[in-house]
Amino acid sequence: MELFERLAYYGQNAIFSIFLRDHLHLSITDAGKLQSIFGGLIYALPILGGTLADKFGFRRAFSVAFGILAIGYFLIGSTGMSAFASVYAGLPVFWVLVVILIFTAFGGSFIKPSVLGTVAISSKEDTKSLGYPFIIGL
Repeated sequence: MELFERLAYYGQNAIFSIFLRDHLHLSITDAGKLQSIFGGLIYALPILGGTLADKFGFRRAFSVAFGILAIGYFLIGSTGMSAFASVYAGLPVFWVLVVILIFTAFGGSFIKPSVLGTVAISSKEDTKSLGYPFIIGL
């Protein structure tokens, strides 16, 4: 599950600046700010996401995470779609994207804590250490 979240994040990250600059006509500076906001939040918010995942359960946290991520990535793309031009008309695109990116990063913040927690509760004591090197990328 973490693999799918990472693929979505890095896939979006690879073309996000081009999308912002070429389709939404934002400046390079604004595009960099938005990418920095999202990147920072996706790595900082797991503290909150992990706390909530512990409280609500990891299975439910995964469902919430992928639901929010699907909606969030759709909303990011919708800012450049002509079908949604009337929805975003008159709104400052930069600030609309800030809100959408915060929402999307919140969804992504559930993934890593939920994976780690799932390994912790579903592994036996003698095999628990085998799962963690793969999760942290060693």
